[in-house]
Amino acid sequence: MELILTSLLIFFLPSQLGLHFWPHFSYVGSIPIDYLSPTLFLTDLFIIPLLVIYLIRSEKSVKKFSKIIIPGLVVLINIIFGLSPSNSFFKYLRLVEYGILVCYFSARTKYLFHSLKTIFPYSLILINSLAWLQFYYQRSLNGLWYLWGERFYTLSTPYIAKISVLNLGQFVRPYSTFSHPNSLAGFLLVSFLVLRYFYRYNKNQILLLTQIFILITIPLTFSRIGIFLEVFLILNVFLKTRLKFLFIIPLIFITIFIGNSQSLSERLNLIKVSLTQIIHHPLLGIGLGNFPIISPNHQPDHFLPTLLISELGIPISLALLLLLTKILKIIKQLPQEILLTWVVILITSLADHYWLTLPQNILLIFIVISLSLNINRKKG
Repeated sequence: MELILTSLLIFFLPSQLGLHFWPHFSYVGSIPIDYLSPTLFLTDLFIIPLLVIYLIRSEKSVKKFSKIIIPGLVVLINIIFGLSPSNSFFKYLRLVEYGILVCYFSARTKYLFHSLKTIFPYSLILINSLAWLQFYYQRSLNGLWYLWGERFYTLSTPYIAKISVLNLGQFVRPYSTFSHPNSLAGFLLVSFLVLRYFYRYNKNQILLLTQIFILITIPLTFSRIGIFLEVFLILNVFLKTRLKFLFIIPLIFITIFIGNSQSLSERLNLIKVSLTQIIHHPLLGIGLGNFPIISPNHQPDHFLPTLLISELGIPISLALLLLLTKILKIIKQLPQEILLTWVVILITSLADHYWLTLPQNILLIFIVISLSLNINRKKG
């Protein structure tokens, strides 16, 4: 049963299908905001039974959770004094759910490894195929794809992500089952590296073909940082370029955004909003997940460091930074492919918010955390 639930979770990992609830705190004025809506996702239906099994069977679970009393109090303060305590509560509840899932995979590592090796490639083939079909037809496919998490859109849908290609006109960038092509690109980059790790120990043809499919799909998203990081990964994974060249990435990254004045202007405006909130709420922040309430376009700040500081406050952010430095020491000892997943996550966090705000990307991070913690206990 547990292996079946884990396999279903990994198979539907790219899906954003969920049941949205719209309590009063999910509205700003009279406008419903997706980021503020508590949601029961399809993946939750597989995670919750696994967590129940883990908590029932784990004799040490009570002792483990007793260690988080102080962090729990800090979280409670951030919730209570935030702009919307109800919204922050559900955001933290989601993190607790995924945190316990990491504990579960520590006890059932073989289920996670098996599912990622044998199930995940087929899931990725589906979402890559959907992206290509969407680009070909310049619209969503609808039908049964909705059950996978696809959302309706056409070339005329307001605020849809478009790209002008030479003199050929405007094209809709493919969304697949994601909320935005950029989050799709980030998901594919990390997924490629996860498969690459397993391919190191198991030269499986499906694993190889899926990696190739991912590499030819990422440029189709027209995500600038995604395409650049793909080139970087190819240099590191296939040509064995040294990681020390990683430090030129921020400089090239800045150049990429200077090339798009509208994107740069929008992102700088959101950073200004974050800085304003940091000045007014330096200690306690505005509460996790509450940035869309005060954002002029109801979007989170795309620069994750300022977004986190504005929502969590300076003290909690400094504590997280200290924790990150300790984690980096562990990450350095991981195989190259898993090390690069964290490089990708950290760099894309300077360009977008999806690792903190969008369901598939958040869950993928916790899967990578589980891999990172358990990878030395079981190779391939």
